[in-house]
Amino acid sequence: MNRLRIIPLDDTVVFPGMPVTLPVDVGGDDRVLLVPRRDNTYSKVGIVADVSERVRLAGRGVAVSLTGLHRVVLGGASADQDGVLRVDYEARPDQIPPATLTRELEREYRAVVDEILELRGDDGRIRAFVRSITDTGALADTAGYSPDFTFAQKLQLLETFDVVERLKLALQFQQDRLAELQVRKRIHDGVEDGAQKQQREYFLRRQMEAIRKELGESDGSIAEEYRGKLADAGMPDAVSEERLDPVHARTVLDADHEGLEDVKRRITEYLAVRKLRTDRGMTDTRRSGAILTLIGPPGTGKTSIGESIARATGRQFVRMSLGGVRDEAEIRGHRRTYIGALPGRLVRALRDAGTMNPVIMLDEVDKIGADWRGDPSAALLEVLDPAQNHAFRDHYLDVELDLSQVL
Repeated sequence: MNRLRIIPLDDTVVFPGMPVTLPVDVGGDDRVLLVPRRDNTYSKVGIVADVSERVRLAGRGVAVSLTGLHRVVLGGASADQDGVLRVDYEARPDQIPPATLTRELEREYRAVVDEILELRGDDGRIRAFVRSITDTGALADTAGYSPDFTFAQKLQLLETFDVVERLKLALQFQQDRLAELQVRKRIHDGVEDGAQKQQREYFLRRQMEAIRKELGESDGSIAEEYRGKLADAGMPDAVSEERLDPVHARTVLDADHEGLEDVKRRITEYLAVRKLRTDRGMTDTRRSGAILTLIGPPGTGKTSIGESIARATGRQFVRMSLGGVRDEAEIRGHRRTYIGALPGRLVRALRDAGTMNPVIMLDEVDKIGADWRGDPSAALLEVLDPAQNHAFRDHYLDVELDLSQVL
């Protein structure tokens, strides 16, 4: 067997014909063994590399330029009298297969690589390099140049001695990569088309508003536009029937919770007042909405109390967790000009509830933050103030919503 100095390559695989520069001192050796290594485990296959140039680095360091020659199988290792680790090896150069076995594989491999390079925006130099390779083994080894393949994939290519099998393996890797790039391109194109469509719709709406203003648009047409926006957002247009029965409510609260007498009494009083006003013919106005505040440590039953209120009154229940929210748009919604714009959480809560008078639990209100995107707590003021929430405006819908019936 032949014997050469070993140079370990951590998480790196070098193939025959591949030039590489390493900051190592190879002494006076003209050839070395390059062996991939990961987690102190060496590969059984390495590359004989020719030392083409020695470079002196700043700080008395040295580096060498190497060019891979051919594959080898490693044998025993031992240190020489200078303490340099040298390894026995058996040369395994490529055996050229018949052209009838590789002609179709080479054509398909080049076609797949061409598609990948086109998706990546190649300027033609890499494509010309691949087309210039006539050796089948060297063509398969070009997959080792790709930064997209993992260490394990490149090592698998290096350890495949049969040229035909290696080309099949390289083709499979490239086909998988092409499929991934095509999916990414479709997603990117879809997002881009969606953004362009939103921008186009925004400008068209602005033009329509200008035209309507010049023509003296009627209120009926404006109302029709509002109805269209609400329909597109899937907003409900009805309220569910409310049950105002303090006795039934207390029964539900007692069945769901032990203790909490002050909380149960306050909720029952609220429902009793609502029932008394209804019995006396006192109709609720847009400014007669109510906000119930539940304060207590985690695990004391605040959320479950909200669920019991919804069950006792026959309303739908929706929970909104506001802990860690820092963007005002989470409350008011994004303007339609932004990519990926969505309605605010309140609009989505109403849509999920399917009614305009659900019980909405604003959980973790005390953990709202604020940053350069705005202050969500300031936006909540319009939501929680009965004098304002009958005309809440979501930026995405750009229409006024009546939240006065929400509990």
